[in-house]
Order: sequence, then structure tokens, then C-alpha cells
Amino acid sequence: MLLVLSAIWIAFFALLGQAGAESKDSALSAAIDGAWREPQNRARDAYRHPYESLTLWGLKLGMTVVEVDPGVRGWWTEILAPYARATGGVYIAALPDRAQSGAAAESPDAAHAAFWKGVADKSVFGEVKAYEFGPQHPDSIPAASVDLILVARAFHNWARQGDATHAYLRAFFTMRRCLGAHGLLVL
Repeated sequence: MLLVLSAIWIAFFALLGQAGAESKDSALSAAIDGAWREPQNRARDAYRHPYESLTLWGLKLGMTVVEVDPGVRGWWTEILAPYARATGGVYIAALPDRAQSGAAAESPDAAHAAFWKGVADKSVFGEVKAYEFGPQHPDSIPAASVDLILVARAFHNWARQGDATHAYLRAFFTMRRCLGAHGLLVL
């Protein structure tokens, strides 16, 4: 029985791989290969496998994507914003809530200004949207407006902030357009 189940799984993943090879997302490949990407970020591609990761997580043409706390011009931002621009989608940065960042290494105003400077080239990043987002502003991103939410390296910080994790998860549930298999990605 175990042998039969193993064979079925192998066949299933072989078919998935074959289907993926036939429908390569050239816009995503172009965003990953973009000359605007920082060399140190590009070097991490070998470990993060951005094409495989994003397609597995369900990224598709024309989606509205939220990146929670993207940093100045984060590794994912350099891929997701140009991809959204190229495919008619929307990239939204959920920037740290200024009221919540009292102990941050840099001032919230400086962090927000650095983010906007990093995505200033509209020919590359398109019309980036950003909302101040956090426990003080959990409903800043409109309800039922988002297809995919990417959270990288944040839950461990939220766990130290009382009920922040619950506030964020409630906000993600509200902003999602539908509650399918994809949508909330926690890295």
C-alpha cells in the first residue's frame, strides 16, 4: 500500500512539474532577472528560489499583493512590485505602524522615507501603494481587496507584542478577497 501511495505522489508531482514547465510565467522570470535588483539580493536567489516559491504560493498575473513590513527595498519588493506593474496587478506595502515602532533602530519617519526612495522609479516599480499597518491601524488596507499576503520574518516580533499576532491575523482575514488554499505566506 505504501508503495502505491508513493507512486501516486511521484506521478502527481511529475505532472505538476510538467504543467509548470508548459506554462512558464515570463513576467515573473523577467522580474526576477531585472537589472534593478541589488547584487546581494540577486545572490540570495540560489537559496530562496523566488520563481518556484512564488508560483507554489499561487502568485498569478494581475493579482493584488501585500508585502507586510517590506523594509527599505526588500528582497521580495524588488520582484513583486515590478511583477505587479508588468501584469496589471497591484503591489501594496504594509509599512510598520508608526505608533507601534517606538523601539525601532531607526525612526519610523526615516524608515518610511527610505522605503519610498527605494521604489521611486515608477518605470520599474509602477504605482506602489502603501498603508501604515499594524495593531493601531489593522483595517488600513481595504477589506476583500487582496489576493496574496506575504509575511517574512515578522511573527517572532509580533509574539513579543501582546495580542499583536491576533490583530494581524484578523486583519489578514479581512483584507483577503477569498479564502482559498493560497493567500497568507509566512516565511
